[in-house]
Amino acid sequence: MLKRAIPIASIGGLSKSLSKKSNEFVIHVPEQYDYRYQSEHREEIIQSLKMAYISLMKTNLPIYGIDAKDLKNFTTTEKDKIKGKSRIPGEKYLMETEEVIVKEENSENPSTISTNEWDTEDYLKTSFRASAVLSSFQIDLEDEEEKLKDSEIYRSSTLYSNAGAEECTLEDFKIKRVIGKGAFGKVFMVENKNNSKVYAMKSLRKDMIIDYQQLEATKLEEHILSKSHHPFIVQMQYVFQNEIRVYFLMDLILGGELFTLILNEKRFNEERTRFYAAQVIIAIGYLHGKKIIYRDLKPENILISEDGYIKLADFGLSRILNPDEQATTFCGTAEYLSPEMISETGHDFTSDWWAVGILIYEMMIGIPPFYHKNKSTMYKMIAEKEPRFPDPKKHGIGVSDDAEDLIRKLLSKDPKTRLGSELGANEILDHPFFDSLDIDDLMEKKIQADYVPEIDQEDKYDLKFFDKEVTDLEAKESFIDEGEREEILNKISGYKDKFQEIGK
Repeated sequence: MLKRAIPIASIGGLSKSLSKKSNEFVIHVPEQYDYRYQSEHREEIIQSLKMAYISLMKTNLPIYGIDAKDLKNFTTTEKDKIKGKSRIPGEKYLMETEEVIVKEENSENPSTISTNEWDTEDYLKTSFRASAVLSSFQIDLEDEEEKLKDSEIYRSSTLYSNAGAEECTLEDFKIKRVIGKGAFGKVFMVENKNNSKVYAMKSLRKDMIIDYQQLEATKLEEHILSKSHHPFIVQMQYVFQNEIRVYFLMDLILGGELFTLILNEKRFNEERTRFYAAQVIIAIGYLHGKKIIYRDLKPENILISEDGYIKLADFGLSRILNPDEQATTFCGTAEYLSPEMISETGHDFTSDWWAVGILIYEMMIGIPPFYHKNKSTMYKMIAEKEPRFPDPKKHGIGVSDDAEDLIRKLLSKDPKTRLGSELGANEILDHPFFDSLDIDDLMEKKIQADYVPEIDQEDKYDLKFFDKEVTDLEAKESFIDEGEREEILNKISGYKDKFQEIGK
């Protein structure tokens, strides 16, 4: 029985053997590596996965037919991924008979601006990001939700505490609410029983970290959060660890995500865009100075503090990169990928500046510049098309010459000519678009934010800016029985020394 959960948004296609003697099929996951299976229920599984994908992504799931009994040569392995090699079949193997959504012969040219092209609501309804945050498909079609019971926390060790933070242990914290849910565990609001301070606690299952090959990424994320002392980056306060899980306790940012604010307001004026963009650029420049490439910039990872300033969060895709080095991993959010990431020819720090260009465009226009409902078409547009801007009279959306020039220079297809490629953040902040902003005042938070979230100062549990479907979940860790616990401990036994490096 197959029991691996694969996020739908991560699936790039599916291959199946056309041999009558084979029940093999491969699930292609470009951001990780592929999974090859055999099952006598293959067609039922494929149909279920195909319909789930279409329902969520509003486009066909690419299905390839391979005239071979063994699909090994069409399965991208972990080693292949490290080498930057992909074994996903070419278009000639696509099976049109598997397509459910019929392609229109006279479909609109994606380079042509239509009347409703700048409809933010339509984009948000179909966006891969908005619809696929927590969605996953269970391959065995079983309910894999863990039963929530009273949490039994095994005695923990304190691995890290921020300077100025009071010494304590994991047992000093009480879970109050669920505020997030990811692949490796949940994010909770927790309260220190001794001083009533509240934090965001990220709970990570060690076995899931190993299954997803995220141990090094987890270590780096902890390193970034604990070593980065910056006003525009989320700060780590404590790191704990027990037999089963790793816990990151961070500042609790109550103002919600920038993504939610865009969703509610559709788009920002240039003054507010400049205010947020400058903070993001300064934060990313700080990371680059520490040889850290971020790789996951998007409004969902930009949190709004109580004072209206931002905090950059979620460093799960970050990595250390030397100035003369290039990364090859295909990762990030589809709408924000740079051309060189899509072509997998190697990317560097300039891919973050491309993402800044996408972000600025999205804040001002309401949608990313190359967005398309079909992901393959979107990738093609990112690689080949120039950003287009709405007509002020026709669409009612105006963009200044300075803003348009900034965006075009950040979205240069050539990383070597992209704004920021030579002098980094300073080069971008020297652009005329930022002339009206005093960067020193911004750093010292002397500028009054145009938007300040209305947070109840007398209610430290005010979570109105978080997803209610998540915050309404039962605020307890998932129960692990003795049998499962032993299985987890056996799986992670060979990684004990590696886990002990976290927090050091």
